[in-house]
Amino acid sequence: GNYVHLLRKSVRARCRIFREGKLLNQKLNFEKKLLSQKNSRSGPRAFELVHSEIPSSVSEQETWADAANRIVQKSQTERAKSVQLRAEAEALVNRVSREMWETWTCTNNALSRRSSELLEAKNQLQQHLHKVQQEIFDVEKNLEIMRKSIADKSYALKVAHTRLEARMHRPELELCRDYAHVSLQKEIEDINHQVEKMHKMLKELECQHQRLLRTRNGLEHDLSLKVDAMYIDKEKVCGLRRAYPVNALFRF
Repeated sequence: GNYVHLLRKSVRARCRIFREGKLLNQKLNFEKKLLSQKNSRSGPRAFELVHSEIPSSVSEQETWADAANRIVQKSQTERAKSVQLRAEAEALVNRVSREMWETWTCTNNALSRRSSELLEAKNQLQQHLHKVQQEIFDVEKNLEIMRKSIADKSYALKVAHTRLEARMHRPELELCRDYAHVSLQKEIEDINHQVEKMHKMLKELECQHQRLLRTRNGLEHDLSLKVDAMYIDKEKVCGLRRAYPVNALFRF
């Protein structure tokens, strides 16, 4: 606001100087004309005619000189202010340019630091994802082994039941609760207990498998976000900031 005000005052002072200069030129030409008519016959009569027509509002020699001096002094003052204004404007431009460069450099450093952090996070996610994938593979192998073991135990349980059922058809007094009968019953109980434990373990493995799958999905999603963020910062953001000033890259 102050700069614009001083600029307008300088322009007005220049206009006044131009007007005063024009008036001085007119007066100088008039004086030269009078000098050229000094020895002519029509000169005195013309002077008397002009002198008789001069209005009372015309300034005197002293007031005219004072007015001219005031205009010159005012122009000098405005020029001094203009010099100071231009110096301040140049200093402001230099300071703004320096601050823009510092801000630009600081932002580039922040982007570079953030890219390094994203790269480190991406590498860590990839390592965890590899470990989770390996764990999923191992759990799936255990699930396969557990299901096969349950199937084998189920077959052994059927055989034990078949043997016990066959001994129940022994005749008369031979149908007794001997050691073989007790052993077959204990075998069936043991197999049932083992199968029950194996089913419980199978269920835990299946739950763990589902948790690992969800963990893998979360890691893959987070990894995808990190990759997208790195691409945006590196290609779309830093790609526009490879040169300074930045506005040289844009066309409006």
